[in-house]
Amino acid sequence: VGFENYLFGIPQGLLVLKVFLLAIAITIVFMKRTNFSPIVLFIILWTITAIFSAFFSGRPYTHYLLMLLPSFCLLVGIALTKSSKPAYQWLRLGILGLVTFIIFLFPIYGVGKTMAYYQNTYLFINGQRDLRSYREFFDSKTPRDYVLASFIKGHVKPDDEIFIWGNSAQIYALSDKLPPYKYTVAYHVIQSEVLLKETQEAIDIVQPKYIIVLPETQPLPFRVPLYIIRFNVEGAIIYERSL
Repeated sequence: VGFENYLFGIPQGLLVLKVFLLAIAITIVFMKRTNFSPIVLFIILWTITAIFSAFFSGRPYTHYLLMLLPSFCLLVGIALTKSSKPAYQWLRLGILGLVTFIIFLFPIYGVGKTMAYYQNTYLFINGQRDLRSYREFFDSKTPRDYVLASFIKGHVKPDDEIFIWGNSAQIYALSDKLPPYKYTVAYHVIQSEVLLKETQEAIDIVQPKYIIVLPETQPLPFRVPLYIIRFNVEGAIIYERSL
């Protein structure tokens, strides 16, 4: 929360500003409440608080907008009603402004990326692109993650545990495994010595069969005396428990 909310040297200054703007928006809605039905008021307030939630952290990650999607869709439906009230005209302008703001702040949205997505799928379905190339479209590391997941499924038993030191938490999901600790990626763990210590304790308790160190991650910072390097899969170093 404090990572992108600095404002004029104040650690949470931008967050305070957002809270202030939220309070103003709710106050305006309260003052104009007689212009709308209870259902419309609920959806407007829902959208306002969802906008606050989506921009709470200050980081433009696309999945944050999922919180905004349901109420926003309902709000658009309301705005398309044939009402000539000035309040509805302002509502339509507000929606247009919000969409423009989101497109500006979240550059991931665009016609080019959308067209490339469908093109990639079309080429794969028609046999003009192999599976590895299809997966590389999403991220250059995606094929590697699938290979590692296949390795894990072929080398572990249902009750065996694994630990992945890296930032590809999707490998856990692809291999039907859970991490030994509450954090799934390295960039969360390295934030403090406390988290590193707690992760070390979790490894000592769980004793995963394999510890997988991804090549793009810093060296393994944990003590693993019972483990030896056994495999190298697509650049990922795999330690196996010896006892």
